[in-house]
Amino acid sequence: MLDPNSLWKLHRFFKPHLKQWGEDYVLFDEISGDTHSLDQLAGFILESVLHSSKSIESLSRAISTTDNCSYDEIENLISDAVLELNALRFLEEVKP
Repeated sequence: MLDPNSLWKLHRFFKPHLKQWGEDYVLFDEISGDTHSLDQLAGFILESVLHSSKSIESLSRAISTTDNCSYDEIENLISDAVLELNALRFLEEVKP
């Protein structure tokens, strides 16, 4: 699991256009020209970091107020999703 205080932002070589369709999201990357279908959690994370960096903890707190899962479960889900978005080069960690 990632450090809950680690900050994440959009990858520097990623220019997303994000649209929510029901519970899912469609993402168009202006730089690569690729289109992606995202689940609700991935879409929420990308929407959250569009304008400022966010920590795993702050993302988890935002969801924990609206979900019936335990905080630890939510933090694990967010951490896993951030790792996947990082592997896709959608997110990158903010280095101090």
